[in-house]
Amino acid sequence: MTDKKHQIHEFSPTIYPFKLWVSVNPSFEDVKDKFWLLNNDNERIDFDADKSWNSTTTVASCYPVSDKESGWIGIFCGVFRKDRLSVGVAAHEASHITDFISDSFGLSGFNFDDGEARAYLVEWAANCIWNVKSLSLIHISEPTRRR
Repeated sequence: MTDKKHQIHEFSPTIYPFKLWVSVNPSFEDVKDKFWLLNNDNERIDFDADKSWNSTTTVASCYPVSDKESGWIGIFCGVFRKDRLSVGVAAHEASHITDFISDSFGLSGFNFDDGEARAYLVEWAANCIWNVKSLSLIHISEPTRRR
């Protein structure tokens, strides 16, 4: 991305073949140029602004995607109203990200006694979202990557 304000940051959980991309105020054009949207059957389709993009009233939203260049599958999380992004909203989106990973890899752990793996994924995803929000406040010069 040439505009540092709208960078898409990429994160990789260490143990899953999956990517998470997070951006503050992403443009529809940048997102549709970089990603395919994944439908319910994990088929790659084009983003449609009318059906799959609402950046005017939504604080943040997650989309299952595939990177057009690398082919990686994962989740794109767009933060559309940074001023309204709370820890709670970051946790809400992190839960959706964790659900996608859990569904993709057949992970269980949705109960109190066996939920530790899921809790770590939620924490990791929420931290990624919050870090991008915090970084965008100081206008970083390079994308942050975690491995």
